[in-house]
Amino acid sequence: MKRADRLPRAGFTLLEVMAAVAVLGLVYVVVARVAIQGLLIEGDASRMLRASLLADRALADLELEMAGGAAPRVGETETQEEDFTVVVEVRPFDVGGILPEEAEVDPHSAFPPSTLQLLSPTARGNVPTLLSIVARVSWVEGVSEREVTRTSFVFDAEAAAPMLEGIAELEEEPEGEETQ
Repeated sequence: MKRADRLPRAGFTLLEVMAAVAVLGLVYVVVARVAIQGLLIEGDASRMLRASLLADRALADLELEMAGGAAPRVGETETQEEDFTVVVEVRPFDVGGILPEEAEVDPHSAFPPSTLQLLSPTARGNVPTLLSIVARVSWVEGVSEREVTRTSFVFDAEAAAPMLEGIAELEEEPEGEETQ
């Protein structure tokens, strides 16, 4: 017997090394793909959070103005902050058509006349008492545009004050009348 046949094999064959390299290459490709996907999701979440904070700040600014006694003006404003476009739209609140266009008194209505007068978009001419505020923050991501929307509602007590006083006067019972 030859001496080479008695010695144990001390290494890997070229085929075994190539198979191991191929398997490691596939594992590295999968790990890299998962890492890139995670970075993309993290970046998207970061932009979404930033846009949400901008929308919340726009609403908070309007609420701060309301706390100071100034009602927001009806209309739309657009500003640019970094890569984001912030659009704030203030409009009279539409309760879905359940209130009449004009604050008319309907004895068969589910709403008392005072509520109809108070919530109607045209109750005080061009001064609405109930407002809807929509803050939209949009940005371009790749080839698509993304958007975050926040909505708030405002009751303008200052605009409604004369109407509330008038309603209170109408609903008071005249003095001197007694119910039996």
